[in-house]
Amino acid sequence: MSNKSRKSCPFSAVISLSGRLDCRVNGMEDNVWITRLSWAATIMGILMYVSYIPQIMNNLSGDKGSPIQPLVAVLNCSLWVAYGLLKKPKDYPIAITNAPGIVFGLVACITAL
Repeated sequence: MSNKSRKSCPFSAVISLSGRLDCRVNGMEDNVWITRLSWAATIMGILMYVSYIPQIMNNLSGDKGSPIQPLVAVLNCSLWVAYGLLKKPKDYPIAITNAPGIVFGLVACITAL
């Protein structure tokens, strides 16, 4: 692949002679763009669970929603936090992303009852 075609495409994947898949976004090395991607996903995951706040407010004002989805989110997030913290090496982005889901999901579930 020529440098000119690489500049026109923001993402490229190349298999090296060793068989390793090298991914680049706008010329960034694997570890740089993977790190940025993981933190972007972490932020979006946290925002997803913070979005329970309107449901919690509705529950508290008497317009109760179903507790099932938040309960399932609590169980799912608990498993992911356990995975992230028990894995060697620890996977902090996964644990950090899912920890708010436990808190907000639990509050949304309890206030919906």
